[in-house]
Amino acid sequence: MAQVFLSYARSDLRSARRLYDTLCAETGHDVWFDRVSLLAGARWEPAIRKAIREADYFVALLSKRSVAKRGYRHSELRQAVEVLAEFPDDHVYLIPARLDECEMPNSDLDRIHRVDLFPYWKEGVAEIIRALQQRRDVKPAPTDKKVKDAAPQYRVGLIDLDRQIKHFPRLIAGLNEVQSFFQLTALKTPEFRRVARRIEGVRYFDVDRVPARFFEEAKYLAVDLVACVSADALAYTSGGYLHYNYFATSSGPQERFLFLSAEGLEELAAVVGQSLEDAVAYLLVGELVDFFTDVGYHQETKACLMDHCRRRSDLAYGLNARRLCAPCGTKIKTPGLRQAVDAMLKWRNA
Repeated sequence: MAQVFLSYARSDLRSARRLYDTLCAETGHDVWFDRVSLLAGARWEPAIRKAIREADYFVALLSKRSVAKRGYRHSELRQAVEVLAEFPDDHVYLIPARLDECEMPNSDLDRIHRVDLFPYWKEGVAEIIRALQQRRDVKPAPTDKKVKDAAPQYRVGLIDLDRQIKHFPRLIAGLNEVQSFFQLTALKTPEFRRVARRIEGVRYFDVDRVPARFFEEAKYLAVDLVACVSADALAYTSGGYLHYNYFATSSGPQERFLFLSAEGLEELAAVVGQSLEDAVAYLLVGELVDFFTDVGYHQETKACLMDHCRRRSDLAYGLNARRLCAPCGTKIKTPGLRQAVDAMLKWRNA
Protein backbone atom coordinates (compact mmCIF):
# COMPACT_ATOMS: atom_id res chain seq x y z
CA MET A 1 0.00 0.00 0.00
CA ALA A 2 1.47 3.31 -1.10
CA GLN A 3 1.31 6.64 0.75
CA VAL A 4 -0.34 9.47 -1.21
CA PHE A 5 -0.24 13.11 -0.12
CA LEU A 6 -3.16 15.23 -1.39
CA SER A 7 -2.33 18.93 -1.52
CA TYR A 8 -5.05 21.52 -2.13
CA ALA A 9 -6.11 25.07 -1.28
CA ARG A 10 -9.01 25.82 1.03
CA SER A 11 -10.95 27.30 -1.90
CA ASP A 12 -10.84 23.86 -3.59
CA LEU A 13 -11.92 21.85 -0.53
CA ARG A 14 -15.04 20.38 -2.16
CA SER A 15 -13.05 19.03 -5.13
CA ALA A 16 -10.30 17.78 -2.81
CA ARG A 17 -12.80 15.86 -0.68
CA ARG A 18 -14.33 14.34 -3.82
CA LEU A 19 -10.92 13.26 -5.13
CA TYR A 20 -9.90 11.91 -1.70
CA ASP A 21 -13.02 9.73 -1.46
CA THR A 22 -12.44 8.34 -4.95
CA LEU A 23 -8.73 7.59 -4.43
CA CYS A 24 -9.42 5.83 -1.13
CA ALA A 25 -12.18 3.73 -2.65
CA GLU A 26 -10.45 2.76 -5.90
CA THR A 27 -6.71 2.52 -5.15
CA GLY A 28 -6.46 0.97 -1.69
CA HIS A 29 -3.66 3.44 -0.94
CA ASP A 30 -3.28 5.44 2.26
CA VAL A 31 -4.23 8.98 1.19
CA TRP A 32 -3.07 11.80 3.46
CA PHE A 33 -5.81 14.45 3.61
CA ASP A 34 -5.45 17.07 6.32
CA ARG A 35 -9.15 17.09 7.27
CA VAL A 36 -8.83 13.40 8.15
CA SER A 37 -5.15 12.68 8.80
CA LEU A 38 -3.94 15.42 11.15
CA LEU A 39 -3.52 14.13 14.70
CA ALA A 40 -5.31 15.99 17.48
CA GLY A 41 -3.14 18.62 19.13
CA ALA A 42 -0.32 18.37 16.56
CA ARG A 43 1.10 21.47 14.90
CA TRP A 44 0.17 21.20 11.28
CA GLU A 45 3.44 22.49 9.73
CA PRO A 46 5.73 19.67 10.92
CA ALA A 47 2.96 17.09 10.50
CA ILE A 48 2.50 18.12 6.87
CA ARG A 49 6.24 18.15 6.19
CA LYS A 50 6.54 14.64 7.62
CA ALA A 51 3.66 13.40 5.47
CA ILE A 52 5.24 14.91 2.34
CA ARG A 53 8.63 13.38 3.13
CA GLU A 54 7.17 9.91 3.68
CA ALA A 55 4.75 9.96 0.73
CA ASP A 56 5.26 7.74 -2.32
CA TYR A 57 3.16 10.16 -4.39
CA PHE A 58 2.26 13.85 -4.10
CA VAL A 59 -0.95 14.92 -5.87
CA ALA A 60 -1.22 18.70 -6.19
CA LEU A 61 -4.76 19.95 -6.86
CA LEU A 62 -4.48 23.29 -8.67
CA SER A 63 -6.92 25.97 -9.84
CA LYS A 64 -6.91 29.62 -10.87
CA ARG A 65 -8.00 30.61 -7.37
CA SER A 66 -5.39 28.53 -5.59
CA VAL A 67 -2.36 29.50 -7.71
CA ALA A 68 -3.24 33.19 -7.41
CA LYS A 69 -2.86 33.10 -3.64
CA ARG A 70 0.30 32.91 -1.58
CA GLY A 71 0.27 30.58 1.39
CA TYR A 72 1.33 27.30 2.86
CA ARG A 73 0.09 25.30 -0.17
CA HIS A 74 2.87 26.91 -2.23
CA SER A 75 5.30 25.86 0.51
CA GLU A 76 3.98 22.30 0.21
CA LEU A 77 4.78 22.36 -3.50
CA ARG A 78 8.31 23.63 -2.82
CA GLN A 79 8.85 20.81 -0.34
CA ALA A 80 7.51 18.28 -2.84
CA VAL A 81 9.92 19.60 -5.50
CA GLU A 82 12.78 19.15 -3.00
CA VAL A 83 11.73 15.54 -2.44
CA LEU A 84 11.30 14.99 -6.20
CA ALA A 85 14.95 15.96 -6.72
CA GLU A 86 15.96 12.89 -4.71
CA PHE A 87 14.26 10.50 -7.18
CA PRO A 88 15.49 9.30 -10.61
CA ASP A 89 14.19 11.29 -13.60
CA ASP A 90 11.79 8.51 -14.67
CA HIS A 91 10.21 8.18 -11.22
CA VAL A 92 6.62 9.37 -10.84
CA TYR A 93 6.17 11.21 -7.54
CA LEU A 94 4.67 14.67 -8.13
CA ILE A 95 1.35 14.71 -10.04
CA PRO A 96 -0.11 18.17 -10.79
CA ALA A 97 -3.90 17.94 -11.28
CA ARG A 98 -5.67 21.02 -12.69
CA LEU A 99 -9.29 21.90 -11.98
CA ASP A 100 -9.34 24.59 -14.70
CA GLU A 101 -7.09 26.42 -17.17
CA CYS A 102 -4.63 27.66 -14.55
CA GLU A 103 -0.91 28.39 -14.87
CA MET A 104 1.64 26.29 -13.00
CA PRO A 105 2.59 28.08 -9.72
CA ASN A 106 6.14 26.71 -9.83
CA SER A 107 8.40 26.63 -12.89
CA ASP A 108 9.59 23.14 -11.93
CA LEU A 109 6.07 21.86 -12.58
CA ASP A 110 6.25 22.90 -16.24
CA ARG A 111 8.55 19.92 -16.87
CA ILE A 112 6.14 17.43 -15.30
CA HIS A 113 3.19 15.82 -17.08
CA ARG A 114 -0.02 17.22 -15.60
CA VAL A 115 -3.52 15.78 -15.39
CA ASP A 116 -6.60 17.85 -16.24
CA LEU A 117 -9.75 17.15 -14.24
CA PHE A 118 -11.77 19.28 -16.65
CA PRO A 119 -13.84 19.16 -18.74
CA TYR A 120 -14.13 15.45 -17.92
CA TRP A 121 -13.62 14.68 -14.21
CA LYS A 122 -13.81 10.88 -14.47
CA GLU A 123 -11.22 10.65 -17.24
CA GLY A 124 -8.81 12.85 -15.30
CA VAL A 125 -9.25 10.87 -12.09
CA ALA A 126 -8.71 7.63 -14.01
CA GLU A 127 -5.38 9.00 -15.27
CA ILE A 128 -4.31 9.83 -11.70
CA ILE A 129 -5.27 6.34 -10.54
CA ARG A 130 -3.22 4.75 -13.34
CA ALA A 131 -0.18 6.78 -12.22
CA LEU A 132 -0.72 5.72 -8.60
CA GLN A 133 -0.94 2.05 -9.54
CA GLN A 134 2.36 1.78 -11.37
CA ARG A 135 4.68 -0.94 -10.17
CA ARG A 136 7.62 0.13 -8.06
CA ASP A 137 10.13 -1.37 -5.68
CA VAL A 138 8.74 -1.17 -2.17
CA LYS A 139 10.61 -2.04 0.99
CA PRO A 140 9.03 -5.07 2.68
CA ALA A 141 6.91 -4.27 5.70
CA PRO A 142 8.45 -5.40 9.01
CA THR A 143 7.17 -8.76 10.14
CA ASP A 144 8.06 -8.23 13.77
CA LYS A 145 5.04 -6.53 15.40
CA LYS A 146 7.25 -4.85 17.98
CA VAL A 147 9.34 -3.23 15.24
CA LYS A 148 6.20 -2.09 13.39
CA ASP A 149 4.62 -0.63 16.51
CA ALA A 150 7.85 1.21 17.32
CA ALA A 151 7.85 3.25 14.09
CA PRO A 152 8.58 6.85 15.11
CA GLN A 153 6.06 9.62 14.59
CA TYR A 154 8.85 12.16 14.02
CA ARG A 155 12.58 12.10 13.30
CA VAL A 156 14.96 14.55 14.97
CA GLY A 157 18.59 15.10 13.96
CA LEU A 158 21.04 16.28 16.66
CA ILE A 159 24.29 18.18 16.09
CA ASP A 160 26.91 18.93 18.75
CA LEU A 161 28.32 22.09 17.14
CA ASP A 162 31.37 22.32 19.40
CA ARG A 163 31.82 18.58 20.10
CA GLN A 164 31.73 19.47 23.79
CA ILE A 165 29.11 17.00 25.05
CA LYS A 166 31.20 14.10 26.27
CA HIS A 167 28.43 11.50 26.30
CA PHE A 168 26.51 12.68 23.22
CA PRO A 169 25.97 9.15 21.81
CA ARG A 170 24.74 7.98 25.22
CA LEU A 171 22.30 10.90 25.37
CA ILE A 172 20.80 9.99 21.99
CA ALA A 173 20.68 6.26 22.70
CA GLY A 174 19.12 6.82 26.13
CA LEU A 175 16.31 9.03 24.85
CA ASN A 176 15.57 6.57 22.03
CA GLU A 177 15.50 3.65 24.44
CA VAL A 178 12.77 5.04 26.70
CA GLN A 179 10.28 6.00 23.97
CA SER A 180 9.43 5.42 20.31
CA PHE A 181 7.45 8.54 19.39
CA PHE A 182 10.65 10.34 18.30
CA GLN A 183 13.69 8.85 16.61
CA LEU A 184 16.85 10.80 17.42
CA THR A 185 19.98 10.51 15.30
CA ALA A 186 23.39 12.20 15.41
CA LEU A 187 24.21 14.31 12.34
CA LYS A 188 27.65 15.33 11.11
CA THR A 189 28.94 18.55 12.63
CA PRO A 190 29.15 21.38 10.04
CA GLU A 191 32.12 23.72 9.90
CA PHE A 192 30.75 27.17 10.65
CA ARG A 193 33.01 30.20 10.38
CA ARG A 194 32.52 33.69 11.75
CA VAL A 195 29.26 32.89 13.52
CA ALA A 196 30.49 34.13 16.91
CA ARG A 197 30.06 37.72 18.06
CA ARG A 198 30.81 39.61 21.26
CA ILE A 199 28.18 41.60 23.08
CA GLU A 200 29.28 43.54 26.15
CA GLY A 201 32.47 41.51 26.17
CA VAL A 202 30.67 38.12 26.16
CA ARG A 203 30.95 35.61 23.29
CA TYR A 204 27.66 34.50 21.69
CA PHE A 205 26.63 32.17 18.88
CA ASP A 206 24.94 34.49 16.38
CA VAL A 207 22.19 32.50 14.68
CA ASP A 208 21.78 35.24 12.06
CA ARG A 209 25.30 34.48 10.80
CA VAL A 210 24.63 30.81 10.06
CA PRO A 211 25.15 30.51 6.27
CA ALA A 212 22.01 30.02 4.16
CA ARG A 213 23.54 26.94 2.48
CA PHE A 214 23.34 25.09 5.82
CA PHE A 215 19.54 25.27 5.78
CA GLU A 216 19.41 24.11 2.15
CA GLU A 217 21.45 20.90 2.45
CA ALA A 218 19.51 17.94 1.05
CA LYS A 219 20.64 15.59 3.82
CA TYR A 220 18.32 17.37 6.23
CA LEU A 221 15.23 16.37 4.22
CA ALA A 222 15.22 13.01 6.02
CA VAL A 223 14.43 14.55 9.42
CA ASP A 224 11.57 16.70 10.68
CA LEU A 225 13.67 18.88 12.98
CA VAL A 226 17.40 19.62 13.21
CA ALA A 227 18.57 20.50 16.74
CA CYS A 228 22.02 22.10 17.06
CA VAL A 229 23.70 22.46 20.46
CA SER A 230 26.17 25.34 20.92
CA ALA A 231 28.59 25.81 23.82
CA ASP A 232 27.85 29.55 23.73
CA ALA A 233 24.68 31.43 24.60
CA LEU A 234 22.59 32.46 21.62
CA ALA A 235 22.05 35.82 19.94
CA TYR A 236 19.59 36.57 17.14
CA THR A 237 17.56 39.40 15.63
CA SER A 238 13.76 39.39 15.80
CA GLY A 239 11.33 42.23 15.17
CA GLY A 240 14.22 44.58 14.52
CA TYR A 241 15.73 43.98 17.96
CA LEU A 242 18.85 42.06 18.98
CA HIS A 243 18.10 39.33 21.51
CA TYR A 244 20.87 37.56 23.40
CA ASN A 245 21.63 35.23 26.32
CA TYR A 246 18.87 32.81 25.31
CA PHE A 247 18.70 29.05 25.80
CA ALA A 248 16.96 28.33 22.50
CA THR A 249 15.74 29.80 19.23
CA SER A 250 14.82 28.49 15.78
CA SER A 251 15.62 29.53 12.22
CA GLY A 252 15.52 28.39 8.60
CA PRO A 253 12.56 27.27 6.46
CA GLN A 254 9.47 26.55 8.57
CA GLU A 255 11.66 27.34 11.64
CA ARG A 256 12.81 23.72 11.28
CA PHE A 257 16.34 24.33 12.57
CA LEU A 258 16.57 24.59 16.35
CA PHE A 259 19.56 26.05 18.19
CA LEU A 260 20.15 25.21 21.86
CA SER A 261 22.66 26.85 24.20
CA ALA A 262 24.69 24.73 26.64
CA GLU A 263 26.40 27.78 28.14
CA GLY A 264 26.39 27.43 31.93
CA LEU A 265 24.23 24.29 31.78
CA GLU A 266 26.77 22.03 33.40
CA GLU A 267 27.03 24.27 36.46
CA LEU A 268 23.23 24.65 36.71
CA ALA A 269 22.74 20.90 36.42
CA ALA A 270 25.37 20.22 39.07
CA VAL A 271 23.35 22.28 41.57
CA VAL A 272 20.64 19.58 41.48
CA GLY A 273 23.02 16.65 41.09
CA GLN A 274 22.65 16.19 37.34
CA SER A 275 24.96 16.18 34.32
CA LEU A 276 25.35 18.34 31.24
CA GLU A 277 23.66 15.60 29.18
CA ASP A 278 20.68 15.63 31.56
CA ALA A 279 20.30 19.38 31.11
CA VAL A 280 20.62 19.22 27.31
CA ALA A 281 17.98 16.47 27.21
CA TYR A 282 15.66 18.58 29.36
CA LEU A 283 16.00 21.61 27.07
CA LEU A 284 15.49 19.44 24.01
CA VAL A 285 12.29 17.84 25.31
CA GLY A 286 10.77 21.26 26.00
CA GLU A 287 11.59 22.39 22.48
CA LEU A 288 10.08 19.21 21.00
CA VAL A 289 6.82 19.95 22.80
CA ASP A 290 6.91 23.57 21.63
CA PHE A 291 7.72 22.69 18.00
CA PHE A 292 5.42 19.73 17.42
CA THR A 293 2.38 20.91 19.42
CA ASP A 294 0.47 24.10 20.21
CA VAL A 295 1.63 23.99 23.84
CA GLY A 296 3.78 27.08 24.31
CA TYR A 297 6.06 28.30 27.07
CA HIS A 298 4.54 30.26 29.95
CA GLN A 299 6.03 33.26 31.73
CA GLU A 300 5.50 31.86 35.23
CA THR A 301 8.34 29.88 36.77
CA LYS A 302 6.69 26.89 38.45
CA ALA A 303 9.25 24.09 38.01
CA CYS A 304 7.58 23.03 34.75
CA LEU A 305 9.20 21.90 31.51
CA MET A 306 7.50 24.80 29.75
CA ASP A 307 8.81 27.56 32.06
CA HIS A 308 10.12 30.46 29.98
CA CYS A 309 13.00 30.96 32.48
CA ARG A 310 13.61 34.67 32.10
CA ARG A 311 16.61 34.19 34.39
CA ARG A 312 18.90 31.36 33.31
CA SER A 313 19.25 30.20 36.92
CA ASP A 314 15.49 29.48 37.04
CA LEU A 315 16.13 26.41 34.90
CA ALA A 316 17.47 24.62 37.99
CA TYR A 317 13.92 24.41 39.43
CA GLY A 318 12.65 22.61 36.35
CA LEU A 319 15.69 20.35 36.17
CA ASN A 320 15.11 19.27 39.73
CA ALA A 321 11.37 18.57 39.21
CA ARG A 322 11.59 17.20 35.63
CA ARG A 323 7.84 17.36 35.03
CA LEU A 324 5.01 19.12 33.22
CA CYS A 325 2.63 21.21 35.30
CA ALA A 326 -0.99 20.02 35.19
CA PRO A 327 -2.24 22.70 32.73
CA CYS A 328 0.59 22.01 30.26
CA GLY A 329 0.15 18.26 30.57
CA THR A 330 -3.54 18.40 29.72
CA LYS A 331 -2.82 20.47 26.58
CA ILE A 332 -0.87 17.64 24.95
CA LYS A 333 -3.55 15.85 22.92
CA THR A 334 -1.43 13.98 20.35
CA PRO A 335 -1.69 10.22 21.03
CA GLY A 336 1.55 8.81 22.41
CA LEU A 337 3.31 12.15 22.82
CA ARG A 338 2.58 12.69 26.52
CA GLN A 339 3.96 9.23 27.35
CA ALA A 340 7.10 9.94 25.31
CA VAL A 341 7.64 13.31 27.02
CA ASP A 342 7.22 11.81 30.49
CA ALA A 343 9.67 9.02 29.65
CA MET A 344 12.30 11.42 28.33
CA LEU A 345 11.92 13.68 31.35
CA LYS A 346 12.68 10.72 33.60
CA TRP A 347 15.75 9.78 31.60
CA ARG A 348 18.99 10.43 33.44
CA ASN A 349 22.58 9.99 32.31
CA ALA A 350 23.84 7.29 34.64
